[in-house]
Amino acid sequence: MALRFLIGAAGTGKTEYCMKEIITAQSTHKGRQIFLVPEQYTSQAERDLTARTERKGILTAEVLSFGRLAHQFFAKNGLNRAVILGDVGKQMALQKILLEQQDDLPYFCHMMDKNGFVSRLGKTITEFFRYRVTPEQLETLSTQEGLSHSVQDKCQDMASIYRRYEEFLSQTYLTGDTTLSLLEEKLASSAAFGDTEIWLDGFYGFTPQEYGI
Repeated sequence: MALRFLIGAAGTGKTEYCMKEIITAQSTHKGRQIFLVPEQYTSQAERDLTARTERKGILTAEVLSFGRLAHQFFAKNGLNRAVILGDVGKQMALQKILLEQQDDLPYFCHMMDKNGFVSRLGKTITEFFRYRVTPEQLETLSTQEGLSHSVQDKCQDMASIYRRYEEFLSQTYLTGDTTLSLLEEKLASSAAFGDTEIWLDGFYGFTPQEYGI
């Protein structure tokens, strides 16, 4: 399958070009077309594509984000994990881990009761997943010379919490943190997109998880 790049400054018509190609492709009634855009642009892109389509209807084309692509794939192809964990469930899991480990977390032990702490911790772990930072890397960082004692403790605490969270998820859970990595794994042995053309637009860059897909 060919890979093409459309190069041009903002406002030169790259998005319009993609939409025209998608409309032409779906008019042949062969295969599928996916317009892959950042999550925050999906609704607008879907409205714009619909408005440009004859009779204002999208037939074989879809507007998706990476996350929606993953959920659609799992819905159609099945998923072995039993429980989808949302943001509230994730915070509850992290709270449980903190309570179990509070005596072994010298840096975070005095912060656990602060308002918003668990939420910020969850966002940090999400970034670790996106950029494929591992607990082992955090542990290695915690032993580097030149770091203050508090920074070393912080890295070690994060590594410990992160590892326990990964162990918790490995039981039966799937979250937004692991969805894209699981999709990459499943795509390696899937022909689900063999008849599909994909256009990507609107991204300023990609995380390692997205590059993997």
